[in-house]
Amino acid sequence: MTIATPPALYFLHIPRTAGTVIRYWLWEFFSVDDFCDVHYYSDFALLDPDKAARHGFYSGHFGYRGIERMPTGTKVVTVLRDADDHMRSLKSYSLNKTLHHLAPTGYDSFFAEAAALAGIDYEVARDNRDSNFQTRNLVDHYSWETVAPMTAADLAQATRNLAGMAAIGLTDRLAETALLFCFALGWPPSAIVDNSNASDRHAAQADPQFQSFLTRLAGKNKLDEALVAFARENFDMRLNAMRTALGLPADLDLTSAAGRRSAEDALRQRFLRSEPETDLVSHGAWQVQDALFFEGFASRTYWPERGSYARWAKPEADAVIYLPLAKVGRKLVIEVELNVGAEEHIRPSLQLSINGLPLEAQCSTRDEGDDVYIDTLVAAIPASSLIAAQGWQALGIKCQPMDNTPPFALISITLRGDAGPEALPVFVTALRKIFIIMRAIKSTRFWRKRPPAPELPQRTSLLRTAGRRWALSTRRLLAFRWGREAPLQPRSGK
Repeated sequence: MTIATPPALYFLHIPRTAGTVIRYWLWEFFSVDDFCDVHYYSDFALLDPDKAARHGFYSGHFGYRGIERMPTGTKVVTVLRDADDHMRSLKSYSLNKTLHHLAPTGYDSFFAEAAALAGIDYEVARDNRDSNFQTRNLVDHYSWETVAPMTAADLAQATRNLAGMAAIGLTDRLAETALLFCFALGWPPSAIVDNSNASDRHAAQADPQFQSFLTRLAGKNKLDEALVAFARENFDMRLNAMRTALGLPADLDLTSAAGRRSAEDALRQRFLRSEPETDLVSHGAWQVQDALFFEGFASRTYWPERGSYARWAKPEADAVIYLPLAKVGRKLVIEVELNVGAEEHIRPSLQLSINGLPLEAQCSTRDEGDDVYIDTLVAAIPASSLIAAQGWQALGIKCQPMDNTPPFALISITLRGDAGPEALPVFVTALRKIFIIMRAIKSTRFWRKRPPAPELPQRTSLLRTAGRRWALSTRRLLAFRWGREAPLQPRSGK
């Protein structure tokens, strides 16, 4: 059961901007099935249009051009990097790895044929490609095959496209980028992990090609420098608007731990008060691969033995799942399936809570073999513990902390109603609605009692009525056959 919310999201991944880390971070908020598992525009363009517009999360090297194949209203976010630093990283990466999506024989050989077809010298085409690379990704006609240089008109178009996005980020300010993304998308706070896709710059810089590259492109990256300068100004403007909307001081330092905590608390309260874009539920079942809002959990991991995903809780934070629970005037029963392992001392400390209020939970354990233990916590959620003013209810899971070891992994959540004493008012209300509907149906013309025929007397016996009807029908038939102008009138009822 998915709680992912429309509209769709497109992370415009510009290479070498920490985009791989941000892509997986954003994916945590979506269902596994929502992700469009295509990373390059050449593959994305081959998808059937209906299939391409069916996903909820897009992330790849599609450039701004990829938006045309996505659903209407798709929100767009991106991240930019310092122009000089980005150019160095791009070349470092190309010298250390072969980009298979460009050409089997290497990065530079991809443009040889395109340059020849365009009548441009290959060295000039390669310089055009490697310079102003971020601007190239943000223009409407973006393409890997483009060998022409970027112009001032392209820069103007890139800045307009950047200003119209839902949110933008900066690689050297990832902590603030995470806050701004969560604010713009209406999500609870979540931190971006460190970059794990960094290239070995030291090895690349020793390559003679790298120095030649820097010398050749000196002064040719001016458009990217202007674009990043605009992005920094726009980024700070959006942060100031976020501080104002959240009621935070205008001079709050979001780079400090205290400032981030204040912003995260404000984001959390804003999210809890927001109205879910899905219906409130009193029953349902969710798994980790579904779209859920979490706090205090690590990235989900695939569990091959079970054919599903699990999400380990962070030992240093409280684990919270946000659910759009409906306050229906009766108890709700919730089952939480966890993998605790063989740590017997942890199980007694497992505790569930709803909006900070502890729940009395019963724990049962089953051994699935191969040192796999599945624990199921079952607890009743009283209707009084749900906050009507909140669209989202916070389900917390706590246990005894361990030494930098994930205490448990979340597997699934099941919610069902309980037909207890608190359900009586709901039952009475349902009966009353059924009675009103039946009375309305009975009062319609179809069910209304037909009045007696005007030509027959009332209050006669069934036998006399049947006889008179037969006689009247016979007389009318004879009158028709004999050519009379009008049927005979019935006798008096006496």
